Order: sequence, then C-alpha cells, then structure tokens
Amino acid sequence: MLQKAEQADKTNLAEGLTIPEEIKRREDRIEKLRQARQIIEERVKEHAAQLQEEHELKMQERAAKKEQGKRVGGRDPKPPSDTPSGREQYNFTDPESRIMKMGNGKRFEQCYNAQAAVDADGSMLILGARVCASANDKQQLTSTAQAVNEDLGKPARWIVDSGFYSEKAVRETEASLGALVYAAVDKQSHHRSVRDLQAHVEPAELTQGAKPIEVMAHRLQTKEGKAVYKLRKETVEPVFGIIKEILGFRRSEPQLRWG
Repeated sequence: MLQKAEQADKTNLAEGLTIPEEIKRREDRIEKLRQARQIIEERVKEHAAQLQEEHELKMQERAAKKEQGKRVGGRDPKPPSDTPSGREQYNFTDPESRIMKMGNGKRFEQCYNAQAAVDADGSMLILGARVCASANDKQQLTSTAQAVNEDLGKPARWIVDSGFYSEKAVRETEASLGALVYAAVDKQSHHRSVRDLQAHVEPAELTQGAKPIEVMAHRLQTKEGKAVYKLRKETVEPVFGIIKEILGFRRSEPQLRWG
C-alpha cells in the first residue's frame, strides 16, 4: 500500500497537474509578489521624500502670509504620504518601465521617459542622454544636465520648457553645474502674437524679495531671455522630430516618451 501511495504521488493527474511543481510555482509567485511589494513601497517613500520639500515651501508661504495678516484661502495642504495606495502598479515582465500618460493624457502606455541634452549653438548634436522611469520631467532637470559629457566643456546655460521647471530643480542645477537655467514657468503658445511683433520693452526691475518663479519669469521676459529661449524650439524639437519620424522610434517597441 505504501508503494502504491508513493507511486500515486509521483504520477501526474489527467489534467497535467503535478502537486509538487504546483506548490513550487505558487511559492515562487508569492516570493515575486513580496519583492514587488517591497519595491513599490521603496518607490513611494522616495517619491514622498521628493515632494516633502515642496510641501514645506507651501507651508512656509502660508505661514508668512498669516504673519503679515493676509488672507490664506483653503485648507493647509496635506503632507505627502509614504504609504502605497491601491493604485500602485508593478510590471513583472519589464520592471524598470512605468505606466505613463501619452497622447496629451488621453491614454496610458507602458514605457520609459528618454531625456536628451542638445547643443543649442548650431550643431544640434546630442551631448548627453539618459532614460528614466518617471513621467514627471520636473525631477529630471539636474540629472539630465549632469549627463552631458564633461570633456565637451561646461555649457553657458540650460534651456528647458515649463515641464522641467521647479524651484528645487533650478536651484540644484545652477548650484551644481554653475550655469543659468532659462525655463518657461507656464506653457507658451507656438504661434506669434501681436505683442511678439511689437518693439520689445525691457521689463521693470524686480522688487526686493521676489519669489524664484518671479525671477525666472522676469529672466525670460528680457530681450536676452527671449533670444535664448527661442533657441530651444529651434534645436531640441527638430532633433526629437528626426528621432521619431526619420529614425522611426515613434513606432518602436517598447515605446519611448521623449522629454
């Protein structure tokens, strides 16, 4: 009877199920789920730490207004949570990729965020490139600037669109790399307005104690700032257009989100 029982344990069932193999498969799956949960928790904590400084700045601004007797609307913003929500996801096939909004936020795709630093002085050569798994460009300015090969020399300025602007990113980039950042603080139209065609008038001097976002907006409103920022559209956009349309990366798999 013992021999028959042992033989039965070793014999596959009709549907192809082998108990020891199935137990092993489930144990492996549980271990992968445990690892995925740990990675998700680490990601959320890292993201919360990045948002904490912005939260503290908002609270300081609200506190300063209250001290000055100014009205502060709405409730105090909640501090960023380092506890994963039920919406956090993990891809077992390609763990380094992320689900990101694509098509002006109309759809979601599993992809990467590819960053490139391009020469704005005429050559349009890519001087530095990197790939990250964050859809938010506000966290990418310093790292992408640092991707430029040091042997090429130090750039005199960094020109980026509004998606890269944050007070923290500008401060870190200028402090670590020693070059001014020219960043739009809001989305700008791709078409020229009547105001753009009129004779340029330099903006009034900034008042003492102006906020960093006001300093940046003033920088771009000057004649020099307008001329510098204009180079961004003339250099980096053609490079991305060539990569997507001529080289065909728009239709490659996995898809790349260029920023």
